[in-house]
Amino acid sequence: MQMEALAGCFAPLTAGPGTTAACHAASDIELACGLTAARARFARFRCEER
Repeated sequence: MQMEALAGCFAPLTAGPGTTAACHAASDIELACGLTAARARFARFRCEER
């Protein structure tokens, strides 16, 4: 979710399988929305196929 929130500040180059981070200040709904948006943004890397 952090990367989705900062999407305008970086250009993704590749996926890093097995990496994660926590968002302690976000609500469950904010996390779900951020993860849904990030999944769409990173779909071109086919992360879920690995």
